[in-house]
Amino acid sequence: MKSLTVLLVFILNLAITNGQIEDESDSNKAALGVPYAVGNPITVSNVCSFPENWHRIAGFRALTARLGIAIQSDSYKELLNYPGTFQLTTQQSSTTKPNFQISGLVGTLYGLTIIPSYLLIELTGYFVPPTSGEYTFSLEGSDDAAIIFIANPSTFKCGHVDDWPTAYDNDVTVTDSIHTTRTIYMIEGVAYPIRIAYYNGLSLGKLQASFTDPEGVKRVDWNGYIWRYDACDTCS
Repeated sequence: MKSLTVLLVFILNLAITNGQIEDESDSNKAALGVPYAVGNPITVSNVCSFPENWHRIAGFRALTARLGIAIQSDSYKELLNYPGTFQLTTQQSSTTKPNFQISGLVGTLYGLTIIPSYLLIELTGYFVPPTSGEYTFSLEGSDDAAIIFIANPSTFKCGHVDDWPTAYDNDVTVTDSIHTTRTIYMIEGVAYPIRIAYYNGLSLGKLQASFTDPEGVKRVDWNGYIWRYDACDTCS
């Protein structure tokens, strides 16, 4: 009877994720460097570690580009086409405040002069939590469409925040039409690649990306959490 009880306790401490049995305890997850969230699991396959005192600066890399007119209006799938084989003229800035509302013929965004129509934006950086716990990432009312990719191959390779990989549908973490919020258990000090992709077709455009920290505070200013580290070929 004692052996049966031990077996049942062991089974209750296991969870099946993507067909594999994984230990669900915080200590084992932290040791493996694999974040999770009970009840809302996602695949996290790309987390990074940098040497102590490796140079970094605050903020997302903010890249803007002008698209052609033949785009899928209001569909997040349009964002899976880039960069692909497209040759886009881009301009670059930095920000810890990604959100905006734009309209008109010409505007200013992240300190850059932009044309709001047919606008593509790529925001990349490392989300580095100052404390371990559950972080909930959200998109609200994107116009035309936006995606958040977190810690998967569609973000960027560790140590190369300026890379711009082709995105894949299976890597979508948050988007308005499928998952408006996703929760991830994150480990203090680990660098999680994050990429926010956005585009606007005609007229008014809007991005409202936020996260809620383990204390329940909703944040739209990502300062203190989002960083860009210098290039590192040996960081992983």
